[in-house]
Amino acid sequence: MKTPQDHIEFYKEQEQIFTNGLVYCQNLTEDKLYLSIFNIEQIFICNLMIGLIEWRINQNPKLQLIKAITHFEKELSKLKELEDYKKFQNPFLIITANYFAYLCNQECNLVINPLVTKDEHYNIEYYLFNSISKSSNFKPEIETSFYKINKSKKHKLVFDSYTNYFQILEAFENNENLNNKIEIAESLFTKRANNSYYSNCHEIDGGYLNNNLVIDFRLAVILKKIDYKGNSIHKWNW
Repeated sequence: MKTPQDHIEFYKEQEQIFTNGLVYCQNLTEDKLYLSIFNIEQIFICNLMIGLIEWRINQNPKLQLIKAITHFEKELSKLKELEDYKKFQNPFLIITANYFAYLCNQECNLVINPLVTKDEHYNIEYYLFNSISKSSNFKPEIETSFYKINKSKKHKLVFDSYTNYFQILEAFENNENLNNKIEIAESLFTKRANNSYYSNCHEIDGGYLNNNLVIDFRLAVILKKIDYKGNSIHKWNW
């Protein structure tokens, strides 16, 4: 059975593979733009996974996560003026970089895209980050996105998880007891191990076998936002 350190070494090896792929794209032409962005994003995910595994085993992940954010931002900044940049760039990972920058008290200059109305999950993610970073309350505009996601059995756990995130923020604003809602959030995260939707997401989202390797970074950001004093494996302690 692989240890957390084995997984860390695996992602270090993967990072090097994708770094080599990025070097291959160095003499950039338009037809290599997609491949360049793909390699940059995979390097980012590998670096995040190393940090998240360190976090899960209670090692300080801050330097590793800052490395992930810094490299991601630096490499994408070289491409953002190209015509098709936004077509290939993953908006979820831009928000993800901003989440981790928030945790690490790090500035992030990657601009989050405005709403993509055809992607209901992204709309909800967009408002969740804004609710945290800009102290805005639950937005009525996302009720339609929640409704559409809730209609799909495949997205039931997504609906429950994000509903719970907003409930924690709302309970904090109203000075309500938070512990029960945070316990629910922790329980929802463990369900990702057996959920088909999350099993097909990025490793950093904790689907399938990755559930025991990482933490819920969105919950971590929320716990930092509300200055949670309790204990949780998802709490940022650095």
